[in-house]
Amino acid sequence: PLVLYAKGIIPDWKNIFTVGIVGTRKMSAYGNRITGEFAQKLAKRGGVIVTGLAVGNDIVATRAAIKQKQFTIALLGGGVDIVYPRENELEYDYLANHGLLLSERPPGEPPFRWNFPKRNRILAGICRAVVVTEAPEKSGALITAHIAADEGRDVYTFPGNINLKSCRGTNMLIQ
Repeated sequence: PLVLYAKGIIPDWKNIFTVGIVGTRKMSAYGNRITGEFAQKLAKRGGVIVTGLAVGNDIVATRAAIKQKQFTIALLGGGVDIVYPRENELEYDYLANHGLLLSERPPGEPPFRWNFPKRNRILAGICRAVVVTEAPEKSGALITAHIAADEGRDVYTFPGNINLKSCRGTNMLIQ
């Protein structure tokens, strides 16, 4: 993007290891558990978790990193001054003061639906690796994974239950 708006602490990008954690909004209990455990362990070891601060996978990963009191980054689909979704206000406030909120959308712009796929390309671009913890066949998380792979980033995933629709995309990535 031509411009990135920021709210929070700008890190020394060369000295942090950023890992995007992406997945579905409608997680299974398994997806919830592995997302939280993986994000917590990675954050504990100094990895910088990057998410879209959405419901589901994103907020589970963000909360796990915050629990470790680690620097965390969120890419937003609206202006950096707009809390979305509202139920993630506590995490938004934490990141504004102890982490980083980024967006290419100007302040005051609401989070329009069509901004989210654009946001995902930035997430893939600022991360050294992307992890898809759980995703259905048609998912923004898979788009992010493909963008990351096209940009030479490492892409990882976890195998999921073959009977769950929410795991079909991650299982396809493994294939």
